[in-house]
Amino acid sequence: MDASRWATMAFALATALMLGCEPMHVRSLQDNSFNGSSGSGSGSGSGGGGSGGGGSGGGSSLPAEQAFFAERVKASFEASCIACHAAPRLVTGTPAPLNIYDYGPMKNLLNDGVSPANNRLINKIRGVITHTGGDACGGNLSSGPCKEVMEWYKVENKVTDNGSTGFIDNISPLGVVTGWAKDPGDEAKKLTVYFYVNGPVGVGQAAGSVVAQEVGLGGAGLNHYFNHQLPAQFRDGTTREIYAYAEQAIAGNLLPGTPKQYVAYQQSDEGRQYFAANIATNFANTCGACHPTTYEAGFANLISPPPDKGGTAQNNGLVIKGSGGNGHGGGNRCGGTNGSPCREFQEWWRIEFGN
Repeated sequence: MDASRWATMAFALATALMLGCEPMHVRSLQDNSFNGSSGSGSGSGSGGGGSGGGGSGGGSSLPAEQAFFAERVKASFEASCIACHAAPRLVTGTPAPLNIYDYGPMKNLLNDGVSPANNRLINKIRGVITHTGGDACGGNLSSGPCKEVMEWYKVENKVTDNGSTGFIDNISPLGVVTGWAKDPGDEAKKLTVYFYVNGPVGVGQAAGSVVAQEVGLGGAGLNHYFNHQLPAQFRDGTTREIYAYAEQAIAGNLLPGTPKQYVAYQQSDEGRQYFAANIATNFANTCGACHPTTYEAGFANLISPPPDKGGTAQNNGLVIKGSGGNGHGGGNRCGGTNGSPCREFQEWWRIEFGN
């Protein structure tokens, strides 16, 4: 780097310090100001605290909290704050810090508070704490970045407007929704969770309900976990969106972790018949010494990975392991991907998923 750039960096850093920016707001200008970036944060642009992890789209390995930041909060910051929070060459006057696009520093500010509407991050955005940009939300908590930051607080802290807590942990390829919900003020209380697909309550279709009363892991504690099988009409292999509500199906009770996109599938009668006629006996004789060989057990491996995650007739757990892949302890039981029973596994896949 030439001397003029070092001088520019030193001046910008000194100015930021003179203006009283919090230490966490002073980041490496070299990383973000002179590398062709437009202020989108470090790493791969995922907003994941500079971890360089994968993006936030389908198949993301980011935790739900980081994915929400990357998809919703960071995008809102970029839309509302880029005039000041951009590389020095793009800003008239002294540029504002770039780490508003980074998950870690923003989470620290978010968690320095007591509620969605009262924490250090949202108070900074609103100008309650000195902010050169003033009130970025125009006095309305339901607009601009304030709306997304308030929702992010709920996701991070797993709270709803009625005081209940919970989270949607996962939606399996067969459409089983798992998660937890409870009332922190009454551990004995069992909450009912209501599900809607293709839109929120009042717009989407009701997809059943379940009482959160099972033993679970994570934040659920004892007897607040749930498993809910989505009805068949919501498991057709297309991308859908699910909403879950705790105690009452009203907007303020939306469980953190939703809305959440998912793709789910059904087991077919045709596939079950093919399995019984062409696979069951051979499967039991070939693999039964080490594995359960029922239709359900086989299907769990057949759909790993599912079609929307790259699964195909030849790229699935049954064929890969059956032909000796993935360190299969039983070795190559098919003699190759097209040997029996891998050949029949492939046809089973085509019957179930149509490709």
